[in-house]
This record gives sequence, structure tokens and C-alpha cells, in this order.
Amino acid sequence: MGDKRQITAVFGASVSGEFLPPQLIYTGKTPACHPNGVTFPADWHITHTENHEANESTMKDYITKVIVPYIEKIRSQLPQRHVTSPQPAFVIFDIFKGQMCQSTIDLLMDNNIHFVHVPPNCTNRLQPLDISVNEPCKDFIRNKFIEWY
Repeated sequence: MGDKRQITAVFGASVSGEFLPPQLIYTGKTPACHPNGVTFPADWHITHTENHEANESTMKDYITKVIVPYIEKIRSQLPQRHVTSPQPAFVIFDIFKGQMCQSTIDLLMDNNIHFVHVPPNCTNRLQPLDISVNEPCKDFIRNKFIEWY
């Protein structure tokens, strides 16, 4: 298994507690690095990078394929009386270069999504998902990944 055991999971959740579909980033150059015989839920975003790490491209994919559709779904459920533009949305990001680059910021702004970055070294105290969810989810996914292989 070696390096194939290393993946990155990107999680999102709403303030109401609804989990967004995750993004799983495998190590590899082509989709052939994705696990064989595993059927992921259709709304999960499965991708890959040479080192399994999130980057500007994977972050923009997650925003485009997961965050924006979720926000559009929620916006469509809001009363539209006297609304001339899409309701603004808000996201909280860590200080991670893929989330701080200008192209990511532009993508958020183009979709009327405001953002705040958690200050460095404060993620474990101020990032809601880190405080409540990330570690148990990482453990779960790690265990499932081991089962899959």
C-alpha cells in the first residue's frame, strides 16, 4: 500500500450542522490512483494530486463542485421578496495558501461568498470543524481506507 494509504479529506459544514459532501484527495497523477471497487456517494468530490495534498486547484474545485451548489440550494429556499442579488454567504477558512490565493478569493467573491481566515496557530481553538468534527472524521476515514485495501 505504501503511499496509497495517504489521502487528504476536506470537510465542510453549515452553521445549522449540515455536513457538506467531502473532498478526498488521493496520491497520483491520474484517476487510476483512486481505489478500485469502491463506490463513493455521487456528491462526494474524489480527486488526486501528486502528493495527496490540497492546493489552489483542489480548493477551487471544492468551492465550485461542493460549496457553491450547496449555497445555491440554500439560497433557492430563502424568500426572494425584494431581493435584487443573491443573498451573501459566509465561509471560515484556515490559513492555507490554497484558500488565500487571489483566484480562490475571486471565485468566492464572484459567488457573493464572504470569508474570514482563522489566524495562524488558532485553528484548534477557533475553527469550528477542527473543534468538533475533524479528528473523529479523520480517524473514521483512515479506518475505512484501511478496510478498503
